[in-house]
Amino acid sequence: NARAITVLSCTPDGALYVSLFGYDMEPGLPSAEMGQIVRVDVAAAPELQGATDLDDDALSTAIMDAEFKTWDDLMAHDVEATRAEIAEDFIMINADGDRLGREDLLAIVGDMALTFEEPTRDNVVVWRLGPDTAMIVYVIEYDGSYDGAPFSGNEETASIWQMREGRWQNIFLQSTRRANAEAADTVAPDNEAAIANAE
Repeated sequence: NARAITVLSCTPDGALYVSLFGYDMEPGLPSAEMGQIVRVDVAAAPELQGATDLDDDALSTAIMDAEFKTWDDLMAHDVEATRAEIAEDFIMINADGDRLGREDLLAIVGDMALTFEEPTRDNVVVWRLGPDTAMIVYVIEYDGSYDGAPFSGNEETASIWQMREGRWQNIFLQSTRRANAEAADTVAPDNEAAIANAE
């Protein structure tokens, strides 16, 4: 019954903080403390500059294209394309509350036992968080299988992108299972099994 809240905050010195607050729904159990996950020095780092001249429509298009391409590459098991899109310090919180890094995600992308059909998306919103940083939030529904066993997902997704070295890179991703989704054991494959199978 654990739950998680992602908190975004900007400081006067141009830093963007992405924090995760965990709490437990069981009565009498203590809540987890606020912890910093990512600190991005947007204003101070010249290598992050390059997207400040994009208007809101152009930014939204760029971020949607980047985000949705990661799903295309997942379905195609294109590890190298995904590697170019995901920052080295990338952090992902999946719908089960597991914290994964870049190499974990690359292992999942390369797992040939994992298949996805084309997902559907709704309620897509893009926010500009800083000069070269943006967040996209949307609902995604998908079907797939792992080693022949079918599964489906119905999730809210929040994904943060940043312009680095002249290209958009994904630095943070969190998925939250929607209340009307199926039970946890039928929604998504076991990430540990996917990672182990790819090694």
